[in-house]
Amino acid sequence: MGTRIQAGIRSWLLALALLASLPLWLFAAYSIYEVGQAQRDALTTELIQRTESTANAVNQRLGTALGSLNSLATSDAALRGDLPALYAHAQRVVTMSPEASSISLIAPDGRMVFLTLRPLGTTGIPVSELEAAKRVFETGKPVVSGPFKAPFSDRIVTTLGVPIVQHDKVAYCLRMVLLTGALNELLAAQKLPADWTSAIIDNQGLVLARSRSPELHVGKETAPDWLAAIRANRRDVFDAVTKDGIAVKTSVVRVPSWDWSVAIG
Repeated sequence: MGTRIQAGIRSWLLALALLASLPLWLFAAYSIYEVGQAQRDALTTELIQRTESTANAVNQRLGTALGSLNSLATSDAALRGDLPALYAHAQRVVTMSPEASSISLIAPDGRMVFLTLRPLGTTGIPVSELEAAKRVFETGKPVVSGPFKAPFSDRIVTTLGVPIVQHDKVAYCLRMVLLTGALNELLAAQKLPADWTSAIIDNQGLVLARSRSPELHVGKETAPDWLAAIRANRRDVFDAVTKDGIAVKTSVVRVPSWDWSVAIG
C-alpha cells in the first residue's frame, strides 16, 4: 500500500513539474517561431530592396546610353542631315562607350544607312531586330529591343534606339548596339549572395543577362514562373523554380521607363 502511495506521489510530482515547465516550453517554441519569422521577413525585405536596387542600376546604365544617343540625335549634323559628320560623331561615341559595340542609322524603309563597324557608304548591311526600330518611328520615343545574335559576330546583343526628328517628323532611327556581356557584368557588380540568382528579362520573357551561367541562358526564354510574374506585373515575393531547377523566393521589379524587368531569386 505504501509503495503505491509513494508511486502516486512521484507521478503527481512529475506531472506537476511538467505542468510547471509547460509555459517555458511554450515560450521557447514561440520565441523560436518569432526569430524564424523575423529572419524570413528580413530576407524578404532584403530581396525586394536588392531587386529594386538592381533595376535602378540597369536604368542608370540605359540612361547613360540614352544620353549619348540623344546628344547625337539632336546634334547639328543630325538635324541638317549631314551623314558624314553624324557618322564620325557616332564613331567617337562608340569609342567612349565600353558597353556599346556599334551605332547604326536606320531609315524609315528599314534600310541601314550606316553602321560604325563598316565604312560610310557601305550598302546592303543586314538589319536585325527591325521591329524595335519600327516602334521608334511609330512612337517617336526611345525603344529597347530584346536580345538577339549580332549579324557580324556570335555575341548576343540588344539595341537602344532613339528618333532623329527633322521638320517635326521622325526621319531616322539612331540606335546603339549594347553588349549583353556588359549587362552580365552589371549584375555581378551588385555582389548578391552566392546562392542567389538574378536576371534581366525583356517583356517577351527573353533573358538579356543572368548572374548564373549566362552563356547557357542569355537569349533564351526565362523560367515559366518568372515569365508569368512579369506578364502579371507581380509586386510581391513569391515561390518559383529557376531554369536550373532550384526552388527560390523571387522578387520581380520593372526597370523604370523601359520594357525590361529584373528578377532575383
